[in-house]
Amino acid sequence: MSEMNSIQAMKQTARTFGLSASERLKVVGHMASRSDTKALDLAVVKATTAGRHTPPKEKHVQALANACQRSGTEASYVIRRLLGRLHDASDWLTACKTLSV
Repeated sequence: MSEMNSIQAMKQTARTFGLSASERLKVVGHMASRSDTKALDLAVVKATTAGRHTPPKEKHVQALANACQRSGTEASYVIRRLLGRLHDASDWLTACKTLSV
Protein backbone atom coordinates (compact mmCIF):
# COMPACT_ATOMS: atom_id res chain seq x y z
CA MET A 1 0.00 0.00 0.00
CA SER A 2 2.72 2.49 0.95
CA GLU A 3 4.68 1.54 -2.18
CA MET A 4 1.67 2.51 -4.30
CA ASN A 5 1.42 5.86 -2.51
CA SER A 6 5.11 6.59 -3.09
CA ILE A 7 4.77 5.77 -6.80
CA GLN A 8 1.76 8.06 -7.06
CA ALA A 9 3.68 10.79 -5.22
CA MET A 10 6.58 10.45 -7.68
CA LYS A 11 4.21 10.69 -10.63
CA GLN A 12 2.59 13.80 -9.16
CA THR A 13 6.00 15.38 -8.58
CA ALA A 14 6.97 14.73 -12.19
CA ARG A 15 3.64 16.11 -13.38
CA THR A 16 4.18 19.36 -11.52
CA PHE A 17 7.45 19.96 -13.37
CA GLY A 18 5.46 20.41 -16.60
CA LEU A 19 7.45 17.72 -18.37
CA SER A 20 6.58 15.57 -21.35
CA ALA A 21 5.61 11.95 -20.75
CA SER A 22 9.07 10.59 -21.58
CA GLU A 23 10.73 13.19 -19.35
CA ARG A 24 8.32 12.28 -16.53
CA LEU A 25 9.35 8.64 -16.81
CA LYS A 26 13.01 9.62 -16.56
CA VAL A 27 12.36 11.74 -13.47
CA VAL A 28 10.34 8.98 -11.80
CA GLY A 29 13.05 6.47 -12.65
CA HIS A 30 15.73 8.68 -11.17
CA MET A 31 13.66 9.34 -8.05
CA ALA A 32 13.61 5.60 -7.47
CA SER A 33 17.39 5.28 -7.98
CA ARG A 34 20.00 4.79 -5.27
CA SER A 35 19.88 7.44 -2.59
CA ASP A 36 23.54 8.46 -2.96
CA THR A 37 23.12 9.35 -6.64
CA LYS A 38 19.47 10.39 -6.56
CA ALA A 39 20.17 14.12 -6.17
CA LEU A 40 22.72 14.08 -8.98
CA ASP A 41 20.40 12.17 -11.31
CA LEU A 42 17.60 14.65 -10.68
CA ALA A 43 19.94 17.61 -11.17
CA VAL A 44 21.08 16.22 -14.54
CA VAL A 45 17.51 15.65 -15.74
CA LYS A 46 16.23 19.01 -14.47
CA ALA A 47 19.19 20.96 -15.85
CA THR A 48 18.84 19.42 -19.30
CA THR A 49 15.06 19.11 -19.73
CA ALA A 50 13.73 20.73 -22.88
CA GLY A 51 10.35 21.58 -21.35
CA ARG A 52 10.92 25.30 -21.47
CA HIS A 53 12.96 27.53 -23.76
CA THR A 54 15.04 28.85 -20.88
CA PRO A 55 18.60 28.19 -19.76
CA PRO A 56 19.18 25.55 -17.07
CA LYS A 57 18.42 26.74 -13.55
CA GLU A 58 21.51 27.86 -11.68
CA LYS A 59 20.73 25.69 -8.64
CA HIS A 60 20.86 22.50 -10.74
CA VAL A 61 24.05 23.50 -12.52
CA GLN A 62 25.59 24.49 -9.18
CA ALA A 63 24.66 21.11 -7.67
CA LEU A 64 26.47 19.36 -10.52
CA ALA A 65 29.50 21.66 -10.25
CA ASN A 66 29.70 21.08 -6.49
CA ALA A 67 29.58 17.32 -7.01
CA CYS A 68 32.43 17.54 -9.50
CA GLN A 69 34.54 19.47 -6.99
CA ARG A 70 33.92 17.04 -4.12
CA SER A 71 35.54 13.92 -5.57
CA GLY A 72 36.75 12.32 -8.76
CA THR A 73 34.19 9.55 -8.40
CA GLU A 74 31.29 11.99 -8.33
CA ALA A 75 32.81 13.98 -11.20
CA SER A 76 33.06 10.89 -13.39
CA TYR A 77 29.48 9.93 -12.46
CA VAL A 78 28.18 13.38 -13.47
CA ILE A 79 30.13 13.26 -16.74
CA ARG A 80 28.80 9.78 -17.56
CA ARG A 81 25.22 10.92 -16.84
CA LEU A 82 25.63 14.04 -19.01
CA LEU A 83 27.16 12.03 -21.88
CA GLY A 84 24.31 9.53 -21.63
CA ARG A 85 21.80 12.37 -21.64
CA LEU A 86 23.44 13.86 -24.72
CA HIS A 87 23.49 10.49 -26.46
CA ASP A 88 19.80 9.86 -25.72
CA ALA A 89 18.65 13.42 -26.53
CA SER A 90 15.51 13.30 -28.63
CA ASP A 91 15.44 17.00 -29.49
CA TRP A 92 17.83 19.84 -30.14
CA LEU A 93 16.98 21.75 -26.98
CA THR A 94 17.92 18.88 -24.68
CA ALA A 95 21.21 18.50 -26.54
CA CYS A 96 21.97 22.23 -26.29
CA LYS A 97 21.16 22.35 -22.58
CA THR A 98 23.31 19.28 -21.95
CA LEU A 99 26.23 20.87 -23.77
CA SER A 100 25.80 24.12 -21.87
CA VAL A 101 25.94 22.39 -18.49
